[in-house]
Amino acid sequence: MTLRHRLHRVIYVPLDDRPVNASRPHLLAQMVDYELITPPRTLLGSYHTPGRPDELAEWLTTQLGAPHSADCLILSLDMLVYGGLVASRTPQVSADYAAKRLDILARLTKLAPGTPIYASSIILRATTNNNTGDAGQMPGALLHRYQQIRERNHRINLRAIDELVAGTIDFLALPQDDAGPEGLHKAEQAQLRERIDELGVSDRAMIYPGADEIGMTLFARFVHKHMEKQPAVKIQYIDPEASRRIAPYEDSSIEQTIAAQVAVVGGQMTEDVEQADLVMLVNPPLEADDVQRPEQIRQAIAEIKQMAGRRGVAICDVATANGAHDDLVTALLESGLDLAQLLAFAGWNTAANSVGAALAHSTLRLIARQDKGAFDLVHLFTSFAPMRYLQLLNSLINTERAHVQLLFLSLVDDWLYQTRLRPEIKRELHEMVEDAGSDLAELYPHIEQRLSDRLAEAAADLWMSHFWGKKCVQVGADESPNNIVLAELAETHVRLPWQRLFEVDLRFDINLELVAEK
Repeated sequence: MTLRHRLHRVIYVPLDDRPVNASRPHLLAQMVDYELITPPRTLLGSYHTPGRPDELAEWLTTQLGAPHSADCLILSLDMLVYGGLVASRTPQVSADYAAKRLDILARLTKLAPGTPIYASSIILRATTNNNTGDAGQMPGALLHRYQQIRERNHRINLRAIDELVAGTIDFLALPQDDAGPEGLHKAEQAQLRERIDELGVSDRAMIYPGADEIGMTLFARFVHKHMEKQPAVKIQYIDPEASRRIAPYEDSSIEQTIAAQVAVVGGQMTEDVEQADLVMLVNPPLEADDVQRPEQIRQAIAEIKQMAGRRGVAICDVATANGAHDDLVTALLESGLDLAQLLAFAGWNTAANSVGAALAHSTLRLIARQDKGAFDLVHLFTSFAPMRYLQLLNSLINTERAHVQLLFLSLVDDWLYQTRLRPEIKRELHEMVEDAGSDLAELYPHIEQRLSDRLAEAAADLWMSHFWGKKCVQVGADESPNNIVLAELAETHVRLPWQRLFEVDLRFDINLELVAEK
C-alpha cells in the first residue's frame, strides 16, 4: 500500500555495484515511497569484472516495453557502454563499439515515449589507475593507451550531448571524476561546454565535480521535478573564509561544487535563512598548515541545535577526503543535538560525493515529512477503514525506517568506519601480511570478520547512546497522538563488497515502535 495516489516506479541502472550506487538510492526511494527497479546484480559486474552491457540493453528493452513501465529511467551510460566505472578506465571496449551501444537509446525512447531518461556519463579522472597522478609521467606505451581511453570516453560524452538534441535523453549529467585544477580534462570540459552552448541545451546538461553520488542526485532531481518542488537551500559554513578552497580530487572551489550539486538535485540557493527549506552546515576543506577549528565547530553546532526545532538541518563534512572529521562528529555527539531529527549527514570520499549525498537525502526527507503531514490531514477529515489505515500507517513507518537507516548508516560508515576503524584495520592487515607472508585474498575473510565484530559493537554503542528511544515523528490528531519511536538495533550486517578496505557494505535491521503519547 502506497502513501501516494498511485505507485511511482523508477528504473535505475547504477554506475556499478558498490553500496553507494546500488543500495543507498534504494533507501532514498523507500523514504519517499517510490519503487526503484534495478537490474539483476549479475548484469552489473563487480570491481575488475565488467558488467554486461549487451544483456543490460535487452533487460532495459523488456522493462520499458511493458505497459505503464516506469515514470523515469535513470541511466548510467558508463554501465551501458563500458560495463561500469572501473571498466570505463580500460581499453576493452573499442570506440566504435562503445558508440554503437548508445543506439539503444533511440529504441528505448520509442518503446516508452513518455518516460524521461536522466543519464550520466563520467568525464575520465586524471589517470586510469587508482592514483590521481600526472599523466605526463607515464611510460610511452601506457601513455598511448591512456590517451586512447580518454579520446574514446570524450567521444561518448560528445555523443551523449547529441542525444539530448535528438530527444533520446531528457537530462544529462557529466560529472568530473577525480581530477585537479589542471589537466587534460579541462580542455575536454571546454569542448563539452562549447557543444552544449552551440546546440542550445545548457538547461538540460551540467558539467561539475562528482561521480559516485550521481544515482542519488538524479533520483532526487526526478522526484522534485515530478512533484513540482524546488527546495531552497541555505549554506552555512563553519569557516566561511574556506568556502573558496578547492577540495582534494576536485577542480573547482567547494562553493562552486555546492552550487552545482544544488542545481543537479533540482533545488535553489538562498541567503535568507527565513526563506530556506533547509540549512546545510558545511565543514569546508582543511589545508595542511591549518590550525584545527574546534571552537568554530562547537559554535556552529550550537547554532544549528537552536535552529533544528524550526527548520530542517543537514550536515555535510568535507574538511578531509575519505571520512568525516573526528572533531566535528565528536562535538556533534557531545552537543546533545537529537541526531534522529537531522535531515542528513555525509562525510565520505570526495567533497562532491558528500555534498550530493547530503542534498539528495535532506531534500527528499523534506518530502517525506510533507507526506506525513498529508497523512495526518487526510486522517483528520476522512474516515478510513481500519485495514486501510493500518496499511497506510505501515507505509509511513517504512519511510521513517528508510530515513533512519540512511542517516545512521552515514554516521557509521563515514565516521566510525572511514575515520576511526579503517586506519586501524589497514595497519593490522599490513602487519598480518608482513608476519605471515600471506596472500591478501586469503586474509580478507579474517579481516572482514574482525571488522564486522568491531563495527557492529561500535554501531550498537552509537545507537544506544544517541538513537534508541528517540522520537521520529508524531502521528495522529493532537488530542490523541502517537509517536513513531526508535527501538532496537536488532542486527548489523558488514561486508567488504570489493575485497578491499576502501568501502564497506552496511545493512541494519532497525525496529520502530508506535507509542501512544502520555
